[in-house]
Amino acid sequence: NIFFISGARNLLRAQKIKLLVCIFGKQLEKRITLYYLTVMLNSLRGNHNL
Repeated sequence: NIFFISGARNLLRAQKIKLLVCIFGKQLEKRITLYYLTVMLNSLRGNHNL
């Protein structure tokens, strides 16, 4: 029983970590996408000015 309880706790902890990683990954993805979009827009604007 004790082994089962500790196993369940570890499973919950792993799921929590997985969820946090997923959320963090999505946030990071959005930021990277925004960064690339702004860089692309700036370069396009710069080329247009030339």
